[in-house]
Amino acid sequence: MALVKDICITGTDTDIGKSVLSLLVMKILRANGLNPLYLKPFQTGCHRASHPYSDPSFILPLVGGEDEAADAVLYCFEEAKAPYFAARDAGEKIDPALFKAFIAKKRALGRPLVVEGAGGALVPVTEQLHVIDLFAEEENFIHIVAARAGLGTINHTLLTLEALAARGITQPFVIFMDKDGVTDPVMIAENMEAVERAAGIRAVASIGRMCCIEKEADAMAERLRPLMRVLQGASL
Repeated sequence: MALVKDICITGTDTDIGKSVLSLLVMKILRANGLNPLYLKPFQTGCHRASHPYSDPSFILPLVGGEDEAADAVLYCFEEAKAPYFAARDAGEKIDPALFKAFIAKKRALGRPLVVEGAGGALVPVTEQLHVIDLFAEEENFIHIVAARAGLGTINHTLLTLEALAARGITQPFVIFMDKDGVTDPVMIAENMEAVERAAGIRAVASIGRMCCIEKEADAMAERLRPLMRVLQGASL
C-alpha cells in the first residue's frame, strides 16, 4: 500500500499527547510495510534536537531505523514556549519559507512524512502566523487532530476544527488521547458523539494510557487501523 499524502498531527492544546500519537502513527505505517519519516519542525524546551527530552529522541528509538533526531528538526529553541516567543528569546525569527523548503526537501526522499506540530493549532510561530497556517499551505497533508479525551474537550476540539476549516482543512481526523487513563469510557464515547454531531467529523479512535510504552505501543497502534483503511481508500 502506497500513501499519496503525508500526515500532519495538530493538537487542541499543549501536552495533549501529540508525540505519543505520532509514535503510534509511525508504528501503524511501518506495520503496513511503509517507511515513514518523522519530523518535528519546531522543537522548543530542549538544548538541541538530539537532546534526550526532545520529541524525536523519544520517538525514533521506539520505531527503529537509522533516522537521526537532529534531521527531524528545523528549529530548536531552549525555552519551553510557543515557537514565536522561544525564537524571540533566542534572538531569532522563524522563516515560513524555510519551513516550506524543509518539507519539500524531506518529501523528495520519497517516504511518507509524519509531521508533528507544536502545542495547539493556533500557537504562534511568527507575529502573524500560527502553526496551522503553515501546515494548511501544504496541500499534500492529511490532518489528524489530537484531542484530550476528558472533560472540556468538546469545546476545545470544536474550536480547533473551526480554526482548521477556516483555513480550508475541512476533513481532518480526530483522535482522543486519554494519556492518564482516568476518563470514563462513557464520557469518551459522548465526547466523540458530540464532535461528530456538531462538526460532522467522526473521531477515528481513542488512545489510552500505556504503562510501558516500549511493550504496549505496537498493540495500541492497532487502534488506528480504521485510519489505515481510510488511507487505503475504504470508509470508516
